[in-house]
Amino acid sequence: MATTYIIGNDGFVTLSQPVQGLTVKSWAANCTRVSTDITGFDDTARRRRLGLFDMTGSLTGSPMFGTTTSVITVTSLQTANSALVLGLSAGTNSSTGVTFSLTPVYDSFSFTSAKDGEATVAVTFQNASGAVPTVVWSVA
Repeated sequence: MATTYIIGNDGFVTLSQPVQGLTVKSWAANCTRVSTDITGFDDTARRRRLGLFDMTGSLTGSPMFGTTTSVITVTSLQTANSALVLGLSAGTNSSTGVTFSLTPVYDSFSFTSAKDGEATVAVTFQNASGAVPTVVWSVA
């Protein structure tokens, strides 16, 4: 089987309410797990235990509005929202690649506007469901 490299423009995002006033141009996700040092005086090397898993990240794009598009509101910062799916596919074959699914809370929104006409929105998120986000690698 030939190797297919995944590149950035093969990505996708599925957003749910209430963050629909955004056309996503880029996303970043950071998967982490707390590590606690439990080394004792009798140990001759470090000893660690893994703790809770977390996923944080950001979405960046252009703001938009229209009759069928909701706006980004401050209420978005108050509760966990329904699923966010981030993905990278192998070229035009959307059945191969990796997807990250989580229930996030959106904890900040940054808006910028430049004289040259560019306007951007950056949204940061954190896992909020109490469950480990789903990561699925698919190979055709």
